[in-house]
Amino acid sequence: MLPIIAALLVAACAGRDSQSELPGSATLRDPDGPRTKTEREAAAAPALRSSELAVVNGGTFGPYIGRSADGSALVWSTRDAKGRPRWYSLGMPESGKVTGEPLDLAVAPEELSLVVVRPASHGGRPGFVAVAAEPGDHSQVHVLQLGAEGQLEGVPVALPESAGAILWLDAVATARGPLVFWAVSVGGLAEVHAARIDAEQTVHKVATDALAWQLTKFGEGAALATVRQNGVKRDVALKFVDDAGEVSGKPLLLRERSLAQLDLDMANVDGHLVVAWSEQPHLEPALFAAAVDPSGRISHPASRLTAPMGEQALVRLVSAGPDQKHGFVLWENVSQTQGNRRTLQVAPLLANGTLGNGRATVAMYGDAATLPEFAPAGAGLAVLTQAPLCLKPPEPCDDRELVPAFVQFDRDLEVLSSEPLRLDRTHGAAVDLAWGLGCSGRSCTALAAPRTAPAPIYWVDLAKTTSVFASAGAQTDDSLRPRLAANEALQEVDPLSDLVVRRSGEDELVSWVTYFDPTLPYEKPKVAAPDGRFAPVQALLQTLHTRDLASDPTTISLRARSLGGIAMAESASADFLLGWTAIDAQVPQVFLTLVSATGAKKQLKMLTRSPGEKSDAALARLSDGWAVGWVDERQQDPEVYALKVGNDLNPAAPEQRITESAGGASDLALLALDDRVLLAWGDTRASKQQGFANVFTRVVQAKDLAPLGGESALERSPGHVHSIRLGRTRAGAAAAWIESRGGESRRGESGNGAQPPAVKVALLNAQGKAIGEVRTLELPATSLGGLAMECTDNDCHLIVAGEYDGTTRLWAAIVSGSGSASGSGNGISITHRELTTLTGSPTQEVTPAIAGESVFLAEQSSEGQTRVRRLFVQWP
Repeated sequence: MLPIIAALLVAACAGRDSQSELPGSATLRDPDGPRTKTEREAAAAPALRSSELAVVNGGTFGPYIGRSADGSALVWSTRDAKGRPRWYSLGMPESGKVTGEPLDLAVAPEELSLVVVRPASHGGRPGFVAVAAEPGDHSQVHVLQLGAEGQLEGVPVALPESAGAILWLDAVATARGPLVFWAVSVGGLAEVHAARIDAEQTVHKVATDALAWQLTKFGEGAALATVRQNGVKRDVALKFVDDAGEVSGKPLLLRERSLAQLDLDMANVDGHLVVAWSEQPHLEPALFAAAVDPSGRISHPASRLTAPMGEQALVRLVSAGPDQKHGFVLWENVSQTQGNRRTLQVAPLLANGTLGNGRATVAMYGDAATLPEFAPAGAGLAVLTQAPLCLKPPEPCDDRELVPAFVQFDRDLEVLSSEPLRLDRTHGAAVDLAWGLGCSGRSCTALAAPRTAPAPIYWVDLAKTTSVFASAGAQTDDSLRPRLAANEALQEVDPLSDLVVRRSGEDELVSWVTYFDPTLPYEKPKVAAPDGRFAPVQALLQTLHTRDLASDPTTISLRARSLGGIAMAESASADFLLGWTAIDAQVPQVFLTLVSATGAKKQLKMLTRSPGEKSDAALARLSDGWAVGWVDERQQDPEVYALKVGNDLNPAAPEQRITESAGGASDLALLALDDRVLLAWGDTRASKQQGFANVFTRVVQAKDLAPLGGESALERSPGHVHSIRLGRTRAGAAAAWIESRGGESRRGESGNGAQPPAVKVALLNAQGKAIGEVRTLELPATSLGGLAMECTDNDCHLIVAGEYDGTTRLWAAIVSGSGSASGSGNGISITHRELTTLTGSPTQEVTPAIAGESVFLAEQSSEGQTRVRRLFVQWP
């Protein structure tokens, strides 16, 4: 139903000036001009063996290739010397050595829209069947039966005219002759028909109300899988068609009333049928599959096929080859697409509809309509794709011409070969087009041609010839850590200002505050808000327990303040404490809310009753209550304040002012250290550039939060720090923050002394002082907007969000270090990997949060919505 190949000669050979291009002109240059390193290496590298089969004129439809175990046949339509459309064919023995000329078969229709060539049997003799359709609402299916050498068997057949446009056609071989299928558009949906090509040619309607469909040989006939409309939902069904073209038995309902998408496909794996598709169980399409045994019974009900990884789309199922017990599935994680570069995922497909071991990727450059071709090859997989002609890294690969490329994987999905289609017949130059991939054992061949008219058609032996070019495929190393294992959208929400998470049993409790512009004028609504008050809704403070993702988030407040952020800490029981800010009597104040393990509100407490702005709420769990911190402007200058509260949320000691300086404080973080509490914040005092903050720390007593000693500056730099995070380690604590270093730019750009941003990490002792030097993590980022950190006794895990090359990206880093409480030793080591790219605007602010292997963040989708996402990261 869907196009399998990107660029057939249907368009490439139509109406082109025969003098406009030369074969392989995509890579040819002026022989007297300077040549790049890639061109010199390409000229010296061995080319693929090829032979010229035929030359076709402009306006040719095809050639199309059919393959069988005994050989192949090429079929095309073009005009003869008198301007009449004719069918032509060329038989291809298994050896690929053609000795004859193309055969003039019969009169062809004036116009064609679809053509397929399939292996078939005619009276017990091997051969092929070519099936074609005309464009328009009233067209016919035309059938040519061909012998093993491409010769016409009998006379051309025209089936009855259809009442709608023909959308698709195919054929399968049966012992009683070819069985032809086609789909006709009817009222926005489709009907699928079948007919055996015999004396009667009786047409049978085998499916109605179809949105998508796929066909494969099964038993003595065929199996037809469909996605059909069922009210506002969709069903995925499977029908069995006998060798007369009639539906036999009862259809199997593989998935009922779902949100199945139209990327349906089906494969035969060791006698079993595996049907796969994507559907939207929650917010994003994910891959599903079901399996049917050789007797036609469901052996594996429909279930998730792959781990969630953002929006997913099925690309292709590949049936098992003669030497294989498994097939292959290829799909796309849409968020990993960068520009015109798409990364297709590859995995073995087992007969029970699940994935086998081993993973790989294939690069495909082009738009959404551009799809590679796939074929089983020996125990592995062959792919015909499109990629730049580039040398292997570290050589650059920018702005290169795209050329067809062949990739072959073994049974473990290790790359055996990756070759751009550079042919000996074009003197090592790459051709423009390649199609018709097929393999016999491990030997693979394809057709190729330039974009010329007339165009020579080449038969290409696909094999490994050189190792100098960048590979278009790669085996995935799942042993690498850290590694992204899953990525799923949990909720669609308003734009977020802050987000936090804590473990809650085997799940997580997430809380967030949405963004609200405080400069908007206050207007009393005429209709009561959801809480019954006649007051405007502002920022939403909400919680979500991940055990039940189908439920709506719990709203704690309709009138929180974005500026205050959100803090969360554990309690002595299974409850959690939230710290946030809101307006009371037109003055910002700090509020505390005790919530249950599932996020339900239990107790509310307004903690402060003072003038001035309140922001940057922070919490730390103590043995007998909590330490609460915030930034307060009651003295017209942002200062850090702290207050200890008991388990009943009432103050347990007097309020403490932590800072007294002329600079402004921000980005407060708290960390409990036994009988002490460590505070870290950004402060603009004595900065090298006005308004830029440095990181300061101070230690206070846990019993009353009274300061112990003075403040310490971890580092004084010309940059501006933000996103300060603290984590407890064996030696004391670790601090991490982002430093924006004045006029951020991409690495390597010059001008105005701009430097890329960086992540800074320091190990701290129990007094909050740095152990050794502050370490810098350089990332290839234009800007860094979010940082999360979680520490264990052995190391700290970091998630960093930033922008590079026009896309939002996530990096994971592991900080390992040794240090003593006395301050000696500083063996910090930092390893990092890019995890994934995100959709939406690259300027979005992404604030991640970590809870073990779960990472949460708010991402702006490509449609402009904000989604709370959960990622699973496998750490060492």
